[in-house]
Amino acid sequence: MTAGRRKSTEFWLALLEFGNGEEERRQNWNLYCRLQFSKLLNRYILAEYRDEIWQRIPGRSYSGEDTDRFDILADRFGGHPQLVHDSSPPDKPFMDFTGEEFPDDVSFSGRGLFWADFSGSVFRERACFRGATFVGEAKFNEAKFHGIKPGLPGAACFSGSSFYGRVQFNAVQFPYTTKFDQVTFHDFATFQAAKFKPKIDRSQSQYGLVDFEQSQFTQDADFSAAVFDVDAEFQNVTFDSSAGFDKAAFRSSASFNNTKFRNTTSFRKASFGKPPKFFEAEIHEDVDFSKVDWSVAELCYDQRLRPSSIEYDAGNAVRAWDRLALIMSQQEKSTERHEFFRLKMRAQRRRDGSSLLSLANWIFDISSDYGWSVQRAFSWWAGHIAVGAVFLADGWPAVSNSLIVSFANSLAFLRLGSEGGYLYGPYETLMTTTSHAEWVINSIGAFHRLSSGSSFCSSCC
Repeated sequence: MTAGRRKSTEFWLALLEFGNGEEERRQNWNLYCRLQFSKLLNRYILAEYRDEIWQRIPGRSYSGEDTDRFDILADRFGGHPQLVHDSSPPDKPFMDFTGEEFPDDVSFSGRGLFWADFSGSVFRERACFRGATFVGEAKFNEAKFHGIKPGLPGAACFSGSSFYGRVQFNAVQFPYTTKFDQVTFHDFATFQAAKFKPKIDRSQSQYGLVDFEQSQFTQDADFSAAVFDVDAEFQNVTFDSSAGFDKAAFRSSASFNNTKFRNTTSFRKASFGKPPKFFEAEIHEDVDFSKVDWSVAELCYDQRLRPSSIEYDAGNAVRAWDRLALIMSQQEKSTERHEFFRLKMRAQRRRDGSSLLSLANWIFDISSDYGWSVQRAFSWWAGHIAVGAVFLADGWPAVSNSLIVSFANSLAFLRLGSEGGYLYGPYETLMTTTSHAEWVINSIGAFHRLSSGSSFCSSCC
């Protein structure tokens, strides 16, 4: 960082602490911003947002005394920060905090931040941006929010803030508790490869969450390759444009209840640690759940890993999968619908434990992948024909007749082996030549009828 940029950064840091008490400091900051950025805002911000922005950055009436105080402060750093750039929009930040380390609690709460860049910054303790207004492009790329104090609530807090410009949170290291609730993103927002859990080791594990509840993304939102090691709360969020969660890893719970996806949505190659919740969610028809890894989500209600809460966990999973299957069914997405139907049926089997229904559920699974695998159903059908033929055959001469009769039994509803049927001759020949008792042949036939019925039902469901 050049000497000029460093002095500009030091000025903003000094202005952050300028005044007695948090309220006076906030008023001083916003008053200075109103004095310095009014003309700049008219150049770079759409007219529809100007009044709204200034309403969000309240400022008291100023006097010549205020101007003198700001001039005295600026003189300590070689003058006021340079606010005019040749490029439009500006290609350099006006508020440059790149690589800055904040060792103690820091608050930008309720303040206006103009073309602010916090890339590579380190926040050792609590960082509060509650109700802040970001004007122009804002960057936090590769910033680190540690929140070292154990049990610190809201270690990174952006609650109620607004972003009037592109915002980048790429590869940011967030703490256990991160608040983005009731935030409005008026432009493209990206959280690519962001990590929602600190690297710092804790002596004791603690609950963590990232909260986007009631936030609104008016332009594209990109969470691709983001890692959520804490609970991800996206309840009541509105995505007006595309939402991308490709390759995102939700390692804890993920809730999208009452969320509105109003444009292209993708979870391609994402992974989930628990069944995600989409109750009362509105999902755009252009939604992609292809190649999602659900294997870890199924382990959260595995009898071997969580025997004490299996009924509760599996019951919640059944509800979650059933909801997703219903949504896909309503959108006539047969592949996705059946994927969630399979997950629901497997969870149901674990919930119900050892029972006749669970056994039927299991047979339905292995025989045809819950009706989705025609190849598997055909293999079972052909296999039990061969098995039946082995039991019916009495030496090589009877092999062909045994296969024909076994085939006829597997299609009993066609009555091919009955008197007058096309395959009645081999049946009569087998009855004459075999050394098996008639009841054995009838028993094999009953087995064929039951198993073939199961196979055909599976392949047609």
